[in-house]
Amino acid sequence: MRTITAILGALLPLGAIAGGFERSDQDPNILFNDGHYLEVKLSLADVDVDGTVALGASTQKSKDIAKSYTTLAIAYKSQLNAKVDWALSYSEPHGADVSYQGADAAYPYHGSWAKLQTHSLSAMLKYRTERGFSLYGGVRVEEFDADAHVAVTVPSPLGGAAIPAIRYQVSGEPDINSGHTLGIAFEKKDIALRVALSYNSEIVHNIDTQESASGYSAASGAYNIASTASSVETVSPKSYHLSAQSGISSNTLLFGSANWVNWRDSKITPPVYFQITGGQSLAEHKADTTTLKLGLAHKLRDTVTIAAIFCREKSTGKRSSNFSPTDGYDSLTLASSYAKGHNKITAALSFAKLGNTYTNAVVGESDFEANKALGLSLSYGFVF
Repeated sequence: MRTITAILGALLPLGAIAGGFERSDQDPNILFNDGHYLEVKLSLADVDVDGTVALGASTQKSKDIAKSYTTLAIAYKSQLNAKVDWALSYSEPHGADVSYQGADAAYPYHGSWAKLQTHSLSAMLKYRTERGFSLYGGVRVEEFDADAHVAVTVPSPLGGAAIPAIRYQVSGEPDINSGHTLGIAFEKKDIALRVALSYNSEIVHNIDTQESASGYSAASGAYNIASTASSVETVSPKSYHLSAQSGISSNTLLFGSANWVNWRDSKITPPVYFQITGGQSLAEHKADTTTLKLGLAHKLRDTVTIAAIFCREKSTGKRSSNFSPTDGYDSLTLASSYAKGHNKITAALSFAKLGNTYTNAVVGESDFEANKALGLSLSYGFVF
């Protein structure tokens, strides 16, 4: 059963399409490996997201705004003694790389782009009791880095060329702050049973930024704001993660999880952007998200395990951000793991259908429909 359970940490290359800007669910799975264990995981995602907006008799397209990207995760777990384990891990839990630079010329956000990246280091301890229960927790240190350029045009009320309503630029300095993880688990290893509940606190970031803006509004006329220093507070949201697994035969494992993230409290509202848009946030999320996963792993022989997992994040039906225009998804992941001696190699392939959504396109709504994503992950594990 150890060969089967070892596959779980490398199964989900498409965490990147979850709610908000989430790219991984920060499950402390590394703590539940036996002995001394090192794992390196590389994930690649190709997310196809495009929208359309009706402008009079014409339809303007955003084209594909989501760039392909990779994420890296490294984790090491060891033992202090028979009852205490410890682990160190690096991950990139949140991110976005969105560009409207290839959009049709009259698409309202043509030329806009945004980049967001977080890097997280975690240190955790787990204490096991003799009755199968364990308590774990630790510290997470996170770096948050984001930049954006917003270009908005609207049709001229007198006809002719579009009016540049907004030309806005913000550049932020990376900010580092910390949060914590707490959890409790119950295990019965003879049947590979484990139930674990984890809490990840929010991490508050205060970002030093430089903002500039120019354009025209009906209320104030033309404006031109030179580079202005500002400070922006945002949070990486808190989350709860419930996972469970159990052997249902000597070579088959059933597993699943529920991950809830408090995205409604995570906004990015630079003061100059707030001023020129009449009180809007650069990025905000209308609803929290819950992602459900259910999977089955089966050992074909001593060295080979295969697995399948279905994920669902229900659509909220609410308006999405122009820099995160997806709303829920359904995905299927197929994976295979080869383990021999001290080495384990796992590969996983995912396909996802993204939920339809709409965004504020200034002159109306932009509809994002029939979008999809493809992901691949490769991981290497070494048992000491």
